[in-house]
Amino acid sequence: MRFDNNSSDHVCVFLGDLGRDIPHAEAVYWKSFNLPPEERKMSGTYFKRSIMGNFADAESPDLVFKSEFERFQSQWVEQKGWSLFLPLIEADKHCFKTLHSLTKNEQSEFDSQVLSLVKVTIDSINVKSLKEHVSIEESGSIKLLSAYLKERGVKFDTASFFGGLQGVRSSGVAHRRGSKYGKTIGRLGIDDTALIEAFDHILEKMTELLKELNHVFINTDRVT
Repeated sequence: MRFDNNSSDHVCVFLGDLGRDIPHAEAVYWKSFNLPPEERKMSGTYFKRSIMGNFADAESPDLVFKSEFERFQSQWVEQKGWSLFLPLIEADKHCFKTLHSLTKNEQSEFDSQVLSLVKVTIDSINVKSLKEHVSIEESGSIKLLSAYLKERGVKFDTASFFGGLQGVRSSGVAHRRGSKYGKTIGRLGIDDTALIEAFDHILEKMTELLKELNHVFINTDRVT
């Protein structure tokens, strides 16, 4: 069933699609969550796609990141013949498929989405291929990636951003929280009372990195 999930506080579905595309029992279940329009409306993206019949990019930070990531991965492999971020194995593909902006300001949801994002990106850095292209003697995946990108003119501070994200995973998600966790979330500007906004910001920074990589490596004639 088609639906509009570009808004942060509601999902928009056409009544006709509810009646046509899902069983009656499920439509009744959806009805139990129905909200009055008030100030709510469909997103600009959904309006352009469904009403105007035009192509439109996603708006929600999670959808924007996932679209940008898939496009970048495909174009990188096509141009260079190797993956900067290794494809997920079958057992881990759910990490990308279920990656989403938070719907509740809850630590458990924040933790699970950070784990998924780290697995898709940091844990998937192609260390083996990077070592063939980096002139430094280094084994750490983040340092290797950062050196590779810096040597080729990328301005984004990959080491600080990925290091901070890895720190959030290590100090607060994968292990018991301690005083180090507070310092770590501070590096990324995370307010643990506003986790929805914090995770969206992380996704936006990740998208910013991908767009710069796309500009430096994909949309130029440079050979690296």
